[in-house]
Amino acid sequence: MTTDTKKFTSIPISEVEEIAAANDYERSKKINFTDKGVSISNEGESFILKNQNKEYMIHPLAMRNIVRSLELPVAMVKKLETYPDLLAHNIDYMIEHKGLSRKALIKNKQVVAFADINASLVKNEQVLDSLKKNLEPLVIDKVDISPDGTLRINAVQEDDKLKVTKNDIFRSGVFIQNNPYGNSKTSIEGYLGRLICLNGMISGETVFSAPKIIDSPIPSWLTTNIKSARAVGENLFTSIKELKKKTIDVDVAEFMEGVFIDLQIPADVQARILSRIIKNGAETMYDVMNEITYVASHYREVLNDPVLSGRLMRAGSHFAQHVSETCDNCHRAVVNLN
Repeated sequence: MTTDTKKFTSIPISEVEEIAAANDYERSKKINFTDKGVSISNEGESFILKNQNKEYMIHPLAMRNIVRSLELPVAMVKKLETYPDLLAHNIDYMIEHKGLSRKALIKNKQVVAFADINASLVKNEQVLDSLKKNLEPLVIDKVDISPDGTLRINAVQEDDKLKVTKNDIFRSGVFIQNNPYGNSKTSIEGYLGRLICLNGMISGETVFSAPKIIDSPIPSWLTTNIKSARAVGENLFTSIKELKKKTIDVDVAEFMEGVFIDLQIPADVQARILSRIIKNGAETMYDVMNEITYVASHYREVLNDPVLSGRLMRAGSHFAQHVSETCDNCHRAVVNLN
């Protein structure tokens, strides 16, 4: 891997606001689940929202949100995914009996999000407006708005230099997430960016997770928690440096088996990570951590699913903080969850 230090590209807030405006669903068509004639059905591999005599395709992220809202057991959902018509029937039944307070937001004849009617919601515009006044000395490095309206921002301190070696430098910062429809909580977490490859990782420790109703003005909790999140990121860096000293003296496939299970990484992504580890000859736990975060930050199929990308970036930090040794008997990584 090259040791040339790359530069983060600073993104002006004005550009982020333009992205947010282009993805504004406030003016989209809204359908209440409590309305008569509203149901979810399945056609082939797609899920359809039916409203009277009209049908709307449901975006996969929106489908995931509604499943999460119903609090269906993961094992049940996985089993039902093999029988999508049965899954649709169960969701429809649960909506009717739970009295789910959700609105389906329609854009371009597709359900892009399910909004929580009862939540006290924070708009993306409110977060961005507050960041204008409270972001310094950080600069925005990456921004993403997923089809369900979730805003994700990675911001780093431009002049920060946390060194693993002379040419391997990290920058501390924050990861901010907000969904204006209550599909996920507004949250602030520590973030680290690596300059060699522009890998990123999100701390597994959430500094701030908004309740259903936020009483205090946005600037007050945003400013306070940005400072706390940066401190978390710097603590994570201490754990990362220690990985450099921990060598892997066993078969790497056996070593990673335990990591994949404990970090709940999907099978297809496991293959990507393991392929990179073998190809690049990972010798230390530090090398392994960087392959996990590389896949999270660079592979298109992962980046197209921001939830999965975030999980992998948190998996990288979890690995750094909790994987301490190798089991002498099974050769798996020992994950300390204490």
